[in-house]
Amino acid sequence: MPLIIVLTLIGASGCSPRQSAARPTVSPPPAGPILTTQAPLDQMVGTEFGGRLKLVAVRLASAQLVLGEPLTVDLHWQALVPLNQDLRAFLELVDENGVEVAGDDDVIGTRSNPTSGWPIGGEGGHQPRATVPIRSQVQHVKVRVGALEADRVTRIKISNDIGASLSDDSVEVAEFSMP
Repeated sequence: MPLIIVLTLIGASGCSPRQSAARPTVSPPPAGPILTTQAPLDQMVGTEFGGRLKLVAVRLASAQLVLGEPLTVDLHWQALVPLNQDLRAFLELVDENGVEVAGDDDVIGTRSNPTSGWPIGGEGGHQPRATVPIRSQVQHVKVRVGALEADRVTRIKISNDIGASLSDDSVEVAEFSMP
């Protein structure tokens, strides 16, 4: 007569795997101190750079800037004239002393839709990210964006005055402060 052995496995918690998987997970705490902004997450801008390119809109990914974690900003651009080169956008995070503490730049419109192929009215986006170091002692951070020539160095000057908080080559889109 064949011998049949039946094994019953019991987990340490007394639950089945399906039940234990249903337990809520706890998110780890933020990497560092948190600064917040009152700026709207979605903003219509309209700033023109060099009479060639317009920053149409900006979207902040979050109303919080966590030191040690990236801040992502969506930029929406439009060509005012046919563009014959691949222009770039920059993002800079500047502390209360006017020192850049983080930044990023890349091709506007993504590498699959660079500005060199845009006709008048052509549009594209850019999504720069910048991370303020966790050891930074900042209490206040301004977020500025602008456009660069293809050489990645020369900033394109702003060619209109729309009353926004801006310098001659960048527009301030948010200010983050310690609560």
